[in-house]
Amino acid sequence: MATVRITNELTSDILTNAKAKFSTDIRDAENSRPDHYWGDFIYDAIFGKYVSIMDQLPTGFIPTREKVLVRRVGIHPVDLHFEFSMPKAWPAILPLGSPVELHYGGTVMLDASPVWDNFRKEVQDWRDRTATETAE
Repeated sequence: MATVRITNELTSDILTNAKAKFSTDIRDAENSRPDHYWGDFIYDAIFGKYVSIMDQLPTGFIPTREKVLVRRVGIHPVDLHFEFSMPKAWPAILPLGSPVELHYGGTVMLDASPVWDNFRKEVQDWRDRTATETAE
């Protein structure tokens, strides 16, 4: 009985020490997620040429959003929110030829267009950092 208790305590101590040692690295990796400026970039790529027209409409005519949820870029998962620098008009319908699919609640699926290459790379780099720190 004493051996089992010592083994359980030792196992618990080892796990606690390991979590403490790596929790800062994991937290730092998770906190290094892609910057919020991507929200404005995504918005401008979708609606940029229509902003001046939307600005002419009465306040409240088009609903606004403070962030966008990106589910994926092409086949690459993202599943992250990106805030805008200020609330932005968010029409219910996208312009024809937009490099994005709009889904309920402001969720978007970005296509595999080269306009998203840097964004996709930054998200993938962040995912790699968090996976590496979590695995270690």
